Amino acid sequence: MCLFSYKNLQARHVFLLLCQFVNYLEVVRLPVYYPSEQEKDDPKLYANNVRKLIAVEGNLILSNLGLADKRVYHAALNDNSLPGALHQKDD
Repeated sequence: MCLFSYKNLQARHVFLLLCQFVNYLEVVRLPVYYPSEQEKDDPKLYANNVRKLIAVEGNLILSNLGLADKRVYHAALNDNSLPGALHQKDD
């Protein structure tokens, strides 16, 4: 399974990919996932169950990191100060 953020896709990565003589890809077709009645009432439950199924089939490790965590990570990589929206006040 190929999971990455296009925001991180730089021209250098595309160039290096195209410089390779062969690029292999494996496609795994999963069966159609039909939501239960409980999942129809709760879209987050449905999304989480599909996410788990894909992780199991792809032998992937799940993470609960989100967009805010990604912004902190990229700010640290770029040696920038964190965006103001990410600073939280201590109670």
